[in-house]
Amino acid sequence: MAKGNSSGCLGVAIVLIIVLAVIGVAGLFYLFTPKRSSHAIFPTIKAEESTTLVFQEGAMPRFPFPQPGDTISREQFVAFKIDEDSTELSRESFRKVANRTKVRWNLQTRNVADRSGVLLGQFELPWEIRNGSSIKGSSAQVSAEFTDESRANLLKLRRGDWVVVAGELSFDGNSVSIKNARLPDDPLPAESE
Repeated sequence: MAKGNSSGCLGVAIVLIIVLAVIGVAGLFYLFTPKRSSHAIFPTIKAEESTTLVFQEGAMPRFPFPQPGDTISREQFVAFKIDEDSTELSRESFRKVANRTKVRWNLQTRNVADRSGVLLGQFELPWEIRNGSSIKGSSAQVSAEFTDESRANLLKLRRGDWVVVAGELSFDGNSVSIKNARLPDDPLPAESE
């Protein structure tokens, strides 16, 4: 009778070990499987707001197509600009949906100038695509038209500074600009009565 009990215990122990192993493997799979956002799949190495956007080769971001009224992120804009496989239809549709969308992007300053009373800022969004130790990259160019309320804050900017620019996105062919641009510390515009 003792022999029967020990073989029964051995069988229960083996089943218990198998169950624990399956639970352990499932737990590890869950922990190390990339999580997917309901809005976008964006496999980046880093996405800090004041650095170069970095993508992995072979894992380029694929965002759902924006709908009217959606916000357009820096990442979504850069992905649109560098996607060599997008069709003319999708590019034109993206421009139409994104045109006149309000944005608030952190951009790197290239230059600021006064052109006949219009304050124009030239900014960029640097990006890289990494494949192991290989890196290729460039930047997306964005211009911005500011009102005179921004002058004092624009005078503080130097080339290479990162600054938050808010305004309305505008597409003109391949050129992209932010109209009615403002900086965070700009005074509120005077209201006309």
